[in-house]
Amino acid sequence: MSVELEAKKSEVSKKQRLVEELAMNIKTQTQNAEKAQKEVERESEKIEKESKEVNLVAEEAQRDLDKALPALQQAEAALELLDKQEIAEVKAYSDPPPAVMEVMEAVMIVFG
Repeated sequence: MSVELEAKKSEVSKKQRLVEELAMNIKTQTQNAEKAQKEVERESEKIEKESKEVNLVAEEAQRDLDKALPALQQAEAALELLDKQEIAEVKAYSDPPPAVMEVMEAVMIVFG
């Protein structure tokens, strides 16, 4: 019986060491998982903040575009009304008035 008891104690001792090792592994993995979770939360907050900033910039850009489009459409409509004779008349000016220069610069920009 004593031999059998010693064998059982030895087996229990081995299994106890194994359980302790497994517990340490689980603890280490839990700590690593908690660190990773905190990092993910920080990154999520950072991404959310950047997303809000990007949305604000996009909204501002859309407002600016909405303001500029009507002017562009009016300019395009005015360009459609010009004919070659009017453009030739402006070309003939040796020193055109500032308003004419400004309009021609806009025309050149639109036509590239």
